[in-house]
Amino acid sequence: EEGSYIDPYELADTERILRNLNFISDAKVEVLPLDDQPGWADVAVFVRDRWPLGVKGKIVTKDRYSAEFFHRNIGGTGLNFEWEVPVNRTKEPSRGRRLRLSYANILSTFTSFEVQTRTDWEKEEYSGALKRDLVHPGIKFVGGISASRTTDKDVDVLPEGTHLRRDVLDPWIGWNFRSVMEISAAEWPNGKR
Repeated sequence: EEGSYIDPYELADTERILRNLNFISDAKVEVLPLDDQPGWADVAVFVRDRWPLGVKGKIVTKDRYSAEFFHRNIGGTGLNFEWEVPVNRTKEPSRGRRLRLSYANILSTFTSFEVQTRTDWEKEEYSGALKRDLVHPGIKFVGGISASRTTDKDVDVLPEGTHLRRDVLDPWIGWNFRSVMEISAAEWPNGKR
């Protein structure tokens, strides 16, 4: 903000937060002093994007492998989409799917959401989460809620054709407070800092 003091800790937090975004490869915040106005400076933010589109593959054995397509920054909004197709030719059905949609920092509130579905020979799962983590020291309240429904299909200890279903709801809330301790020079050992 124009006219405000530059806080090096806030600049370092800005770099760290930007680097943690999955579509940013690197970020750097620089203070550029203004030659014609002593005591004033501009703050420049430089970011290097990652290529947002990608394909990944994983081979476990000749019968078990997977392929994934992803887009890390749909329309430049930070929306993340993943689509994975796992294959296990020794199981029935032999092919599955996993879809995931996520978004970080909704409306600059450090709140994120994620929804995911997975269906394959082992399980069928639907999950979603909305959370606000402690990513910045200025955040006072954190919390979230996640919900999932998982049906395990391949459970060895149960009779064949029996499925095990779990429903989980996990809300949490927290409060961040700073503890500041002032110590005078006389209280330090030998009176020195």
